[in-house]
Parts: sequence; C-alpha cells; structure tokens
Amino acid sequence: MRWLVFGLTLIGVLVIQTSVLPVLALDGLDLFLVLAIVWSLSAPVHDARLAAWTAGLAQDLASSGPLGVFAFALGLAGLIVTILRSAVNVYAWWGRLLVAFIAAWPAALIAAAHARYWEGRGSEPLWMLPGNAAGAALLAALLTTLVTTLPNLLTQRAERVTRGRTLQGRRA
Repeated sequence: MRWLVFGLTLIGVLVIQTSVLPVLALDGLDLFLVLAIVWSLSAPVHDARLAAWTAGLAQDLASSGPLGVFAFALGLAGLIVTILRSAVNVYAWWGRLLVAFIAAWPAALIAAAHARYWEGRGSEPLWMLPGNAAGAALLAALLTTLVTTLPNLLTQRAERVTRGRTLQGRRA
C-alpha cells in the first residue's frame, strides 16, 4: 500500500473536515469515514484495516472527546468492508455502494451515540439515532461509490476515445 499517499490524503481530509465543512454547515458528512471505506475497498486486507483504524485515530485526535471512539468505529467499518468485499462483487458500483453502506451504518451509529451521550450534542430522542445514522451512512456510501467509480469511468472514456482515433486512422 502507498502509505505516503494515504498520509497526505489523511492530512487533506483532516484539514477539510475540521475547517471547511463546519463553515459550510455540512455536519452530516464524515470524510474520515469515506476515507476509511475507500482505502478498505482498495488496499490489501491488513493494510486496509490498519488504514481505517488510523483514520479513526486521526479523527479522535482532532476531536475533543475521549481517545479511541472513532478509532474503534472506523476500525470496525474497515473490518466489515474487508470481510464483505470477498463475498460481494465490489467491481460493480452497486456492490461498492452496498458494502459501503453496510460498513458505514454501525460506524455512523457509534459516532452519533457518542456525540449525543458523551459530548451532549443533539437533542433528538433515542429512536431517531438509527435513522440519522442511516442517513449519514448513505451519504458516506454514495460519496465512496462516486470516489471509487470515477477513475474507472475516466479511464474507460479515455480508452474509447483512443480506440476511436485508432479506428479512424486505419480507415483513412
């Protein structure tokens, strides 16, 4: 795995999550969760799990809460992704979306419960936590699917354009 790329991406996510998203009032978007799932889908199993846990640890260090809550949540998401990616076709966009949602929901639920009961943020009742976590997990899963599908779409387009130009050159 390319740890330098992961480290630079993690620093970028840390800066965006802590300084840009609060200004834009995008509190439901968890870029650390997206990063953990993207790397869990693309890296070897042990590296993927370690990267997800590291992303959670960085989120813990950036928060004012206790150390380890987000590391546990994102480590759990990385574990779920690495288990499910061998059982589901993650080469299809819907497979990545499904795996990302299944992994993101428990992590988002842990983060929502932590924010509600430990940090005292939010006043919604207990029965609304799973629904709010499902919304945050769906947003993270959609963003993960977009991030992992976009490079494939761009390379397929470039191959089609190149193939079309070679065919035109042969006809002439």
